[in-house]
Amino acid sequence: MAETQELTREQREKLWEQFVTEHGNAEEAYDSALRALAGAGLGITVSLAVALKELPGSGLWAAISFLAALLLNFGSYVFVRHDMRARMEALRRNPTAYEGAEESRWTTWTWRTNVAAGIALLAGGMLLIVFIARSV
Repeated sequence: MAETQELTREQREKLWEQFVTEHGNAEEAYDSALRALAGAGLGITVSLAVALKELPGSGLWAAISFLAALLLNFGSYVFVRHDMRARMEALRRNPTAYEGAEESRWTTWTWRTNVAAGIALLAGGMLLIVFIARSV
């Protein structure tokens, strides 16, 4: 069984600052890259459809996949906010220990939506390639 580590107030504050900074940086970088790529993919798909005056199934599914990636990204944003609140509440309840603040039920939902958004982005990219290959 894991031993609970007791923290001093200074250790707790330093650990909390590190967590907030690193978690925020990682989430921001992933979310920013995903939004940029999914937005670009959606824009390219729609632009090609307008230029070709048709939107075959692969193009439609590419657009839907890119849009899904963007919506899942927004869901991740909502879940990470709930996650941070739950972790902060765990630290408020027990200010001398980090137990309970490592993760919350929202951590799992944030991870799931990030993974799903990444999969949707990859699917959109593959479908865009199919759309382009069949349209040339």
